[in-house]
This record gives sequence, structure tokens and C-alpha cells, in this order.
Amino acid sequence: MSLIAELKAKQGDRSQQDFAASELGCSQAQLSRIYSGDKAIGVSVLKKIIRRYPELEREVIAFLLSDDMPIEHTSCTLMPV
Repeated sequence: MSLIAELKAKQGDRSQQDFAASELGCSQAQLSRIYSGDKAIGVSVLKKIIRRYPELEREVIAFLLSDDMPIEHTSCTLMPV
């Protein structure tokens, strides 16, 4: 099962607002955007998922390694050592 599907299963009958705040430490709006694919799951939320649900570690790793993982492009300059 995908990470998003696993999170929805963990949410169960609870409201998104309750689940987001109590389990993931994010807002309901942020969780809704994550569920819809409009927002990437940030590292801090991924850490919270693993701490709260260690059984989802494989799903988190698969999510990070998938081609569906949105990547924020930033530029950097390499400095000589």
C-alpha cells in the first residue's frame, strides 16, 4: 500500500483536522494538500510519521525513492576545497 493510503487507513474515522494535529503535527489544510498530491510531504512530517508509526518505515522509504516524490529545485554553488 502507498504511504498516502496507509496514512488514510491510520486516520480511520477521525477528522482530518484531528488526525493532522494529533498524529502528524500539521494543519488539516496541509494534510488535505498532501492527500491530493498538491503538496509534498516535508522531511519533518516524514520523521513524525516514522516516530509515530515505525511500521510505516518501508512505505516512507519507498515514497522517498519513488519517481512520484516531488523535488524542490534549488541552485547551489560548489566551492573549491
